[in-house]
Amino acid sequence: MGQIAIKAYTEAVTRWAQLTDERSRDRGEGPVSNAVVIAVAAAGAVLLGTIITAAVNTWGAKIPK
Repeated sequence: MGQIAIKAYTEAVTRWAQLTDERSRDRGEGPVSNAVVIAVAAAGAVLLGTIITAAVNTWGAKIPK
């Protein structure tokens, strides 16, 4: 059991070193542009939810009691 844990730890540390190595880092877009895209998508989802809620409340108010 201990050998499996040691091997898993070693593999995880090795992979982490590969992922964070500056020499092999790709030169893609930075995290800021991704954050902006996510923020715009979240704002759109909130706006859509608000519109749907308003439409449902308006529709529900028209139902006679």
